Amino acid sequence: MPKRSEESNPVHYQLDFPKIFDIARLGVMRASIFMGLGINAALDPNNRKYELGDIAQFQMLPHNVDDNLIQNFKDEFAIWIVANGLRELIETFALFLDELYCACALVKAHKNMNEMNKLTKVQTKFARSGFPDKLDALKAAFSVEPKYPEYIKTINQVRNCLTHRRGVVTQKDCNSGNSLRVAWLGADIFLKTPKGERFSAQESKGRIFPDGADVEIQMDVKREKSFGLRSLVKFSAGELAEICWFISRESGVICTNALEYTRRSGVYIREEATPL
Repeated sequence: MPKRSEESNPVHYQLDFPKIFDIARLGVMRASIFMGLGINAALDPNNRKYELGDIAQFQMLPHNVDDNLIQNFKDEFAIWIVANGLRELIETFALFLDELYCACALVKAHKNMNEMNKLTKVQTKFARSGFPDKLDALKAAFSVEPKYPEYIKTINQVRNCLTHRRGVVTQKDCNSGNSLRVAWLGADIFLKTPKGERFSAQESKGRIFPDGADVEIQMDVKREKSFGLRSLVKFSAGELAEICWFISRESGVICTNALEYTRRSGVYIREEATPL
């Protein structure tokens, strides 16, 4: 929330946009780390310990089960990890939007006492709204939005499917015919030879380039996955890493747009205090 100082008249408010951005940045880091720990554990063939404790009376399953059942545990565990990771990602992003809306609403109302008196009610209404509505409300009120709002909304739809339906796509989840489509931005890495040949990172594994090769990175590559009706939502570790990076970058875009809105409103900004 903005800091208020009443040492003298007029009243002063301090808006710390880097601190607001940190809500999203740290949330993305937490989600990325936790999903990394969980997915790596699920993929580790040597990780077979599933009991919560050693007290036999409290064990829900036999001490030793066969490999097929353990693999089933790990497959379900991976789905559970992704569901919780995306929940963390979206819910923290929503908190970030709450704080950003609060700051922008204060900027808009700071010269109008009637509007200032309505601030708490306006901010409470925004905080109680659903995630997609928050993005729409920021745009409608202040022209503040991410670059790819529709992509973010598809990630939220996947999160809902994983959280409420254990990742099994129902008609309620479908946003493209009979499929649940999700989109984000990623990056492709290539090796380019002196002759101009380009090889993807996957194609380059184990390959020898006698004349050498330069590494090239192509940013902002659109990714898209579709999950059909009654299919199971699954992501690779690399895809999850890209989704986290994408949300972090879009958070920076929104914060930058909020700063521009503040400048347009005639509010003084200490530029050295606002690196994003």
